[in-house]
This record gives sequence, structure tokens and C-alpha cells, in this order.
Amino acid sequence: MPWQGVGSRVTAPDRYTITFMDFDPLPQQRLAIEAPLGPTLVVAGPGAGKTFCLIRRVNHVITALAFDPARICAVTFTNRAAEEIALRLQRTLGHRPPGSAP
Repeated sequence: MPWQGVGSRVTAPDRYTITFMDFDPLPQQRLAIEAPLGPTLVVAGPGAGKTFCLIRRVNHVITALAFDPARICAVTFTNRAAEEIALRLQRTLGHRPPGSAP
């Protein structure tokens, strides 16, 4: 994988740098993160924490509800956001073989 990590900062050569932030979600974000199982739509403006909510939601469903990661479909609008989500999930959940539950 072309990514190299230094602490909480990860750099993709010739692309961009992602800095991970770990903080407690706002009450509205927590509602999305801990919503009942099923499709969840988060609509918010730029910088409102949609990617943060999506990552926390997937993490919550896998760790707290013991849901099989292979059964989760997360959708975002850009390749950059998709790469960032995959990278953050790998960081928070650790590497797991496809289809393995925690």
C-alpha cells in the first residue's frame, strides 16, 4: 500500500495528507452514529462532520453490535473521501481479513 503513517498523520505520496482527529461526537452526530440498524442518511453542509459520522457509525456497528464488516455498504461522493474513510477505518479497527467479524 502506498500510504505511510507517522503518528496520527498519514501521507499518500503525490496526493494529500490526512490528519486524524478523534473527539467526542456532538449530540446530533451521536444520533446518526447510534441509529438503529438499517440505512442511515446524513445530510449536512461542508465541514459538519459527515465523514466523521460515517466512520464512527461503521465502527459502532462492527464493534458494539458485532456486525460482519463484509455486510456493510458505506457510500460517499468522492474517491478522496472513500480513501480517507477506508484509511481511518483501518486505523480504528485494525487490519481484518475480508468477511471477518471482530
